[in-house]
Amino acid sequence: MPGVASKDDALPIFTGLRIQSDEHRLHVMATDRYKMAYATLPWERAGRLDLLVPSKPITEAARQAHGMVGLHANEDRIGLTWDNNEISTALLAAPFPDDRARRLLEAVIDSTVLVDADALARAVRRATPYGGPHQAVTIQVEDSELRVKGSDPQQGESEEFVKATVEGDHLTKTFQARYLAEALKAFAGRRIELKIQDGLRSTVLTSTPGEDGVAAPRPSGPVS
Repeated sequence: MPGVASKDDALPIFTGLRIQSDEHRLHVMATDRYKMAYATLPWERAGRLDLLVPSKPITEAARQAHGMVGLHANEDRIGLTWDNNEISTALLAAPFPDDRARRLLEAVIDSTVLVDADALARAVRRATPYGGPHQAVTIQVEDSELRVKGSDPQQGESEEFVKATVEGDHLTKTFQARYLAEALKAFAGRRIELKIQDGLRSTVLTSTPGEDGVAAPRPSGPVS
């Protein structure tokens, strides 16, 4: 998820991870304005969290930490502890657009597609060289498969089919190939649900029930 956060320091609000908690779970969100990832994690409650945390130190901690991680925060800083290690950093003092982000998660779905993430990622990768100047790929929802297409007047065309379980309408959506590939990478080795909205509205990618993964709407998370 930290990889979804923006790396543009000119917009510090989008370089952070939004962390909030309820009695039983942490809710973590990140966005770079083009895609958004959202996940929940179990935790042992010791106070309420409402934080915007720089993603870089959290990314480094995630690479090193194993097993249970202790999280400590006050109004100004956050600290993570595991084994004999500790890392701390100042919080970001900026208002995150919570309401707008939550609305993206409350999508009205027109079509739900269950598909192998790796198979779809391979089809997107092969279509990308034919995606034209904007590196766009088109996904058409059929009866029991997805048609993945790339088309460019100079490079030619690419088209292949990926088996899928489809509920709802037959839709056609165009994605920026890079953003879609990044979203699919987070679900490697799993089956995912594509929750597709018609028109220019976002597409939500989630791990299927019973599989260990994260949810990302826009490409975790909404993809448009």
